[in-house]
Amino acid sequence: MDTLYIRLGNDGMFFAACDGSRQVDYEIKTVPFKPGVSFNVSVHEALRSQPFASSEYREVRALCEGRATLVPLSEFDEDACEALYFFNFPGRRGRLRVFYDALPRQDAVLLFGVDKAVCRTLEEAFPQVVFQSVETPLLLHFAASSPRALPRRRLFVNLTAESMSVAACRSGRIELYNAFTLHHPEDALYYTLHVAKTWGFDASSDEVYVSGEAVMVDTMQKSTKPYLPNVFPVRIEEEFPGTPLCRESALPYDFVNLLLRTF
Repeated sequence: MDTLYIRLGNDGMFFAACDGSRQVDYEIKTVPFKPGVSFNVSVHEALRSQPFASSEYREVRALCEGRATLVPLSEFDEDACEALYFFNFPGRRGRLRVFYDALPRQDAVLLFGVDKAVCRTLEEAFPQVVFQSVETPLLLHFAASSPRALPRRRLFVNLTAESMSVAACRSGRIELYNAFTLHHPEDALYYTLHVAKTWGFDASSDEVYVSGEAVMVDTMQKSTKPYLPNVFPVRIEEEFPGTPLCRESALPYDFVNLLLRTF
């Protein structure tokens, strides 16, 4: 194995190791975090418990949860990343390190933050580690799922237990992106309808695709249907039939898209 992918979340870590020449067969391991233990301590314990962490790799990529903001490439200034990110997300300036992902063919850059202590922990274990936002493979996949030959708009909603992201795509381009914290069950519907209205969504012809945790996807589809009739649930086993990763039901949708290179 010469390539390791790590997915960091508030509730646990996912490891996927593969031979770089055959990026279809992965060794997968899920490590849930213990409640009440700090994020960085949980990451330390996960690395100590896994044989993956003691192996040598040519490439290590860490996919990280956290708030992100999309910036047009024409307005991007690498020296101003922190100022721009913390202008949008004030409050954790001293605890986060700011990174950015370039989005190919989108003329845009995604800024995101990662806990500094966790960065140090991963860099000590894997000096070659590259950090990436969980939103990056999602956004690139969503754009690829709205091909240039398709004139109608597609709204992509991805749900987790405490947050959601929304990407509005048309003709292969991301035209609008935002992420929201969910405090109440109705929040996901409210934010989706707000984005649809802001974007000028045509409910009679445009489409909504909902991905994420299965129970939340089903609830979201039912609540959205009366307002936006063309709403479709995204299920990994249906979208990628025959893929061994589909048997790993706990894998987050963003991680599956990264491993399968769907964009």
